Amino acid sequence: MSTIILTDSSCDIRGDEIEKFNIKVIPLNVTFGTENFKDGVDLTVEEFYKKLHEVKEFPRTSQPSPQDYVNVFEEAKKNNDEVICLTISSGLSGTYQTALLAKDIAEYDNVYVCDSLTCLTGLRCLVVNACKMRDNGATAKEIFEKMEYLKNHIHLFSIVDTLDGFLKGGRMSKASYTVASLLNIKPFITLDKTGHIIKNGQSLGYLKAYIVASGQTKKFPILPEYGVFYGYTEGEDKLDKFIEKTFKQFDNVDSYDRSRIGCAAGAHIGGGAVCMVYISSEERND
Repeated sequence: MSTIILTDSSCDIRGDEIEKFNIKVIPLNVTFGTENFKDGVDLTVEEFYKKLHEVKEFPRTSQPSPQDYVNVFEEAKKNNDEVICLTISSGLSGTYQTALLAKDIAEYDNVYVCDSLTCLTGLRCLVVNACKMRDNGATAKEIFEKMEYLKNHIHLFSIVDTLDGFLKGGRMSKASYTVASLLNIKPFITLDKTGHIIKNGQSLGYLKAYIVASGQTKKFPILPEYGVFYGYTEGEDKLDKFIEKTFKQFDNVDSYDRSRIGCAAGAHIGGGAVCMVYISSEERND
């Protein structure tokens, strides 16, 4: 019996990394106007950001079909394998419910579906740690139980550089957008305990944002065995600076993971955004 780790493309594990971590990734759907794409299949992250700047339409993402999950679950049932399925937050997508429906259709008990209550770099953090557990011999049930604990202790802090996504998505008026842009306001976003994206502050410029981010690491001490994860949308130089200002705040951590944020969140937080994710002994309380 093998343990299969299944997730969706919002985890920002793509290309060669899928083979590296030995996981299965189901793509979310991305729509620009009348054009439909499979995230990471017929739309690369580079193509996504290029289109994001070229088109006026605000892109939309949608959940995979139940059949995408049924195919994996039925294959696992046939081979007597077990599956741990980690989905994007149910507060952002119906993917979790889709996976549960697929489990019922497949009629296979050895499938464990976890609502991560997070996304992008946060989901990547959970998936990578699930892979470590699998490689150390843990069962799908043991991994599921650990993920159910970790998801409530995961802390995500993101700095948004451009407010274009807020404007295009109708979450900000043109007047507010103009004033905030002139003042160089950098909003902070995170996910609350129910897995919904919320704004949790702002600063005038990056320097103050770095100070706030560093304070986050003191308020919620890290559990170093689970690592530190950084992500960015566009402008890798901004991520380099963010890491330089924040990574030194973590005790007993020698290295970090870095990745590019893809379609699932990139449309909402825009270019130039960076984020930091880690597991703390303290539960998130937003």
